Amino acid sequence: VQAAARRAHAIQTLQWSRWAARYIQAVARGVAERRLADQWTLAAMRIQASWRSLLAQAALAESIEAATVIQTAGRTFVARCLRERSQRAALLIQAVARGRIERRLCDAWTLAAIAIQSAQRMAVCRRLIASSVRATVQVQAGARGLVARRVLRRCALACTRLQAAARRRASLVAFAELKRRHFAAIAIQSAGRVALAIKQSHAIRKVMHLAALAKLHQCARLVQTRARFLTYRNCRRAAAAVIARRAMTAITLRRRVRFVRVVVSLQAMLRARRTRSRVYRRHPELRNIAARAADAYRKMLADPSLCLPARTKVALDILLTTKNLGQLLSALSSLEMFTLISPRVAAAMVEVGTVPVMLQLLQLCNRSLPHQKAVGHVLRILANIGRTPSLRHRVWEQREVVPTIVELAQNYREHEQ
Repeated sequence: VQAAARRAHAIQTLQWSRWAARYIQAVARGVAERRLADQWTLAAMRIQASWRSLLAQAALAESIEAATVIQTAGRTFVARCLRERSQRAALLIQAVARGRIERRLCDAWTLAAIAIQSAQRMAVCRRLIASSVRATVQVQAGARGLVARRVLRRCALACTRLQAAARRRASLVAFAELKRRHFAAIAIQSAGRVALAIKQSHAIRKVMHLAALAKLHQCARLVQTRARFLTYRNCRRAAAAVIARRAMTAITLRRRVRFVRVVVSLQAMLRARRTRSRVYRRHPELRNIAARAADAYRKMLADPSLCLPARTKVALDILLTTKNLGQLLSALSSLEMFTLISPRVAAAMVEVGTVPVMLQLLQLCNRSLPHQKAVGHVLRILANIGRTPSLRHRVWEQREVVPTIVELAQNYREHEQ
């Protein structure tokens, strides 16, 4: 009985030991399997993280390349706008300069014309004075001749009266006395005729002398007038020649400058056209971008409210005031493009305090698709602002930047984008 009891107890003890050994082995295998599973899980997580990092780097490279292309297109558009503005300013300056030069030339021509007109008037006045002097001399000569003829007539009448009186007296005297008186009368008459002839000859000489002097004066005035006219005519011709040479020089220089500018502008337009054609062949999508930009520029010219400052102001007002998600997405999309093409828009956004508002918007966003779009727009806007060295510290000095970005990275770690 004791042997049987011992054998049964030994058998039971052996069974319990076997069961305990199996249990211990199972526990050890479970621990080893769990350790191996943990190692496999960690390795899988590392592989997934490496793969996500590789995909993120590829997406980042693609986004950087796309951003570079968009920036190039934007800078080209801005440069073209600046060139057109500079061309319009240059045309305005040229028009002002041409107007000033034309006014100066017109003033010079007016002064030359006034000088020529005054010289012509002086010549005409001198001619009128000479003709009036000649007429006065002729009138004076006629008056002197009339006076001389009257004096001669009076002298002849007096002589005739003396002769009649002598004859009447001679008839009363004797024949001898009559003869003597007759001879005396004849002598007196001859002496009177001689005296009258002498006076008349003197008068005629005086008249001839005055006429000769007047004629000499007239000839001298004519010579002086002719000399002055020739001098004025030569001066006028010389001034006209100088004015014509200067005008031709100015016109030639103006035409040459205009031709050079036209040639330079045509060369620039040709180079720009060739460059655009090469870029469009390499990147066909840029042609559509350029067409949209040209269409937007035409619309902006037709409607001033579509220009960059007005649209930026509207988008900033929507971002700072509204709570409608659709309007916020539209405003953020516009601001993303504006900050990409214009650093001034980025500076204006920093000045009005939109960075804290965008960080608060990032904190309020969840994992829905519209909120993901808003998060992408905000991050790209912050990246565009950070590209400007003078604005980079204004973004990083905000306390909420790093915690917000870390929280976003944790929330969207499963998204490949």
